[in-house]
Amino acid sequence: MIRQMKVFLSNFAIVLAFIIWHPLSEMDAARADSGPPIEGQVQNYRPLETPLAVPDVPVLDKVGRPVTLDRFKGKFVVLNFWATWCAPCIRELPSLERLNAKLDSENAQVVLISQDRGGFNQTDRFLKKLKVDLPQNFIDERLKFSRAVGVSALPTTILIGPDGKELGRLIGLAEWDSPEGFKLIKWYMEKGSGS
Repeated sequence: MIRQMKVFLSNFAIVLAFIIWHPLSEMDAARADSGPPIEGQVQNYRPLETPLAVPDVPVLDKVGRPVTLDRFKGKFVVLNFWATWCAPCIRELPSLERLNAKLDSENAQVVLISQDRGGFNQTDRFLKKLKVDLPQNFIDERLKFSRAVGVSALPTTILIGPDGKELGRLIGLAEWDSPEGFKLIKWYMEKGSGS
């Protein structure tokens, strides 16, 4: 019995030493590199295993014309759903503006979709008061687009690859210009379309 205990303790010591000196096995390292970095400010982000096509449902531009997200094909899009009455949205907007300033506008863009029914008079006045300047903003007054993409809470941010497919989403508030937020977006941009 004592001999078995000594063998057990000896084996346990070897395993423990291996864990201490080799915290990540090759398999764990490969797994860590296989998916997007989800931590800190973007820990609630949920990637899709298979990117999904974004519905071709129009929203309104500044002059009241219906437009679809096809206009952003070829770019990586950080699509944020918000409203003037949504307190977490208001807290999140400045970080989206700062993120947009960090992005190369040739390849990536922050796009706002408001669910306000008061139109651009309401949203433009509100954004001006907040001193937030995000030129790519649209209105989904009848919530048809929001429903088509499955937005059920605000804020919701959907990451869309250059191929126009949803890569994943985060429901709730995030600091998108934080190191974690920028790292997540950079990971997708370096990967391409995310597929």
